[in-house]
Amino acid sequence: MLVPAPPLHDGAQGGGCARAWSKGLTNKETLDFFTRFQGLPHGLCYARAFYGIDTYRLNRWISIMLHTFVYRNNKTILTTFSVLNVVASILGTLKSLLKAGRSLP
Repeated sequence: MLVPAPPLHDGAQGGGCARAWSKGLTNKETLDFFTRFQGLPHGLCYARAFYGIDTYRLNRWISIMLHTFVYRNNKTILTTFSVLNVVASILGTLKSLLKAGRSLP
């Protein structure tokens, strides 16, 4: 027995698009989601829904590429930040020693 899905325009659940994108959908659920737009009257809700879909489609590849870069290079990124931190602390110590009038050993 199939339980009917809640309507997409239910305000209590944060809206249709936000609800649909917050969890993974199966192919059937995605098809059902987009076929519900056929009866949506043209207006502000229609424009907002398709603007959100288009924006998601255009910006999704950026987040995928950024995630891939960080995932593949996380050790290098952490090593670089560690080395920069060490260099900054050494330079800070040298600067404070020179400022105090002490000579370097």
